[in-house]
Amino acid sequence: MKILLIAVCFLLFNNTSNAQTVGVQDTLAYLQQIEANKSHYIGQPFSVLENALNVDIKYFFPFADIHSNKFAETSTRFAFYYPASADDTYLTYPSLDIYWISPYLNLQESFQLMPIGNFGKYLQIVSSHYANRIIRNIIVRQ
Repeated sequence: MKILLIAVCFLLFNNTSNAQTVGVQDTLAYLQQIEANKSHYIGQPFSVLENALNVDIKYFFPFADIHSNKFAETSTRFAFYYPASADDTYLTYPSLDIYWISPYLNLQESFQLMPIGNFGKYLQIVSSHYANRIIRNIIVRQ
């Protein structure tokens, strides 16, 4: 009887621990769910979204979209795969494009966060850089 009880406890513990480490099975479907529920994040600091994500951000790329100010970072792409080479950049999709509320970040400052040899790699300093930026919109890129 004790052996049976121990076996049942072991199986329950083992199933619980596997469930916690599995993570997101379908990144695109998960990101589409984030986009569908973006009203929870719009107007909030980026840290709210980042803390809620069940996948780790691996790659970022800042964009400027104001013709009169080429240094205003209006949006940033966040991806969940880090490309092994420039030829693998297409593998960074699906990704989330986050559009910011002004005042915008300086595009040059964001690019300076990219260490040589690890272009676009998402590091803790990058997380801190975007943490307090306010989200205007969220779009999934496939």
